[in-house]
Amino acid sequence: IGELFVVRNAGNLIGPFALGSVEYAVEHLGTPLVLLMGHTNCGAVGAALTPAQESGGLADILAEIRAAIGPELEPRAAERKNALHSLATLGRSPILQS
Repeated sequence: IGELFVVRNAGNLIGPFALGSVEYAVEHLGTPLVLLMGHTNCGAVGAALTPAQESGGLADILAEIRAAIGPELEPRAAERKNALHSLATLGRSPILQS
């Protein structure tokens, strides 16, 4: 119902650009609700659970996910921890808090 302002990226991470996009939607477009969604069988979380070394931007994504999930090795629990990490990042925004 209505319009959606969608921000998507691998691993559902909330980095500076994603956070700025959500803040823009709330502050300038009057978006009344922010919904953060994780999902099962997340490829980025699955990749973070493997010891493979990646390069470039993907290495940054996997490093952030690995920091979020810590020593967790069970995929579903890791996906949940990753989503909660992103939610906590959103929760620290003064714009979103107000």
